[in-house]
Amino acid sequence: MPPFRLSGLVASANRARAQLTAGLTAEQAADFRRWVLAVLAQVEAVGRAAHRKPSDLPGPSYRAYQFLKSLDLAHLPGPAAEGEAGLAAAPRLRHLISLAQHFNARLVPLAGLPEEGADAPAAGIAAEAARQAAVVEALCAERGSGPSQLPPQSRRAYQWLKFLAEPENVLSVAAALALAQHMLTGADWPRRPALVGCPVRLEFYPMAYLYRMRPEGRGRTDPLQVTFSPGYLYAPPEVLEAVLRAALGFARPPVKARLHAYANSDDYAETLVALELLTEPPPGSLRGWHYDLDQVFDAVNARYFGGALARPRLTWSRTITGRLLGYYQRSSDRLMISQALDDPGVPRAVIELVMYHELLHKHLGVKVVNGRHYAHTEAFRQAERQFAGYAEAQKFLERFGALT
Repeated sequence: MPPFRLSGLVASANRARAQLTAGLTAEQAADFRRWVLAVLAQVEAVGRAAHRKPSDLPGPSYRAYQFLKSLDLAHLPGPAAEGEAGLAAAPRLRHLISLAQHFNARLVPLAGLPEEGADAPAAGIAAEAARQAAVVEALCAERGSGPSQLPPQSRRAYQWLKFLAEPENVLSVAAALALAQHMLTGADWPRRPALVGCPVRLEFYPMAYLYRMRPEGRGRTDPLQVTFSPGYLYAPPEVLEAVLRAALGFARPPVKARLHAYANSDDYAETLVALELLTEPPPGSLRGWHYDLDQVFDAVNARYFGGALARPRLTWSRTITGRLLGYYQRSSDRLMISQALDDPGVPRAVIELVMYHELLHKHLGVKVVNGRHYAHTEAFRQAERQFAGYAEAQKFLERFGALT
């Protein structure tokens, strides 16, 4: 049976959360109710036509449907009181996206250098990216705002600058570009006829898609730009090849299955979350619709760490995630919890277990053996099982994850 998919459902749930957080006037509340009911009716109508249930949707889409279905439309929050409105909107910064693309262009020649000759140029690119990111932060601060308030495309450009501000990340992107270019040069699979003979430029860049191919001009010999999501940055060669074949060749089912399977992996999600965590969340954003991350942290810290664990920089994920329900980034001391858990159907013990799991990463650190990093050691697993109600909460999470 083919998958039951509805595009835009997760985006609708994210839009609803943002509107509820900001609060609604009486007129806005009426429009909001009509819109939510229309979205739900559409989901259910498409399901009936396909003889499918909403629970047959992919995990993130089903959770988005559940969130919209659970809303008490008769009791919607009013506008925030004066002084509680949060940050002002960030300025629309001209040329920020083109600036990020300028750095991508500088990575192309770096990808052609031998490994021993790339360190100095990578350090130079990183230093300049850090300087430009600081300029963006200063411009936002002048308006009493922050980069997290930038429009989505500008925010992604800022995040890419912050990511490239670390020399090791610059080298990782250059290495992935070199690998992809090598595979493209030696490819023995056929291109789509309209693309034969067109030169190809490769890049990694944050976006809402797994990959994107677009011509840079209208002529047959004008370059084609193939953009990979940064989630593929550390993908194995066969996955990068699958993305290239999908973008330029014929995306047979096994090819699509390979690139989508990796996109559903923790490795892919962790890279994207690491990028997202480079943007500071706005003040007041820790209070979810059902759970408050500050309160969840305080309860777990008091019960399992004697209140002695320093508070990390907590944040909800920007969107409803699939498999990755929590993530701790040691370099920035940031701890992310997925919006998927901010739901009345999720028991408190479950979100506390996810918080406890991520705090154990902060508390126990990483074990290094022969240059390899191990986070989920036996000591980690033993400590995790000390969580009260561990078995029941873990069973819920296994069922929750089975929806993906």
